[in-house]
Amino acid sequence: MILKQPASTFSRRVHDLEVLLNEAIVFEKGLERFREICQRITQYYMLDRYPFILQAALNQDDVRDSLQDVTALVEAVEAMLADARICRTDKPD
Repeated sequence: MILKQPASTFSRRVHDLEVLLNEAIVFEKGLERFREICQRITQYYMLDRYPFILQAALNQDDVRDSLQDVTALVEAVEAMLADARICRTDKPD
């Protein structure tokens, strides 16, 4: 996988992981399996950032489960980035 978009495309600030996932799926459709965890983690951010607007019962078990799920996402993205670096160094510019 080689990223074909200019780096400036990725420079905007976004706190909604589902928005980022939508952009990433353009390059790697297999990331679709992480949609539910991206939605869940974004809700945690919103709860922390805007507690006066949103209310939810959040417990340690929820966070622990989410941590395991998001770890798989991070590992998948790291593997894709490593693969992209290998592809980029194997091909002449």
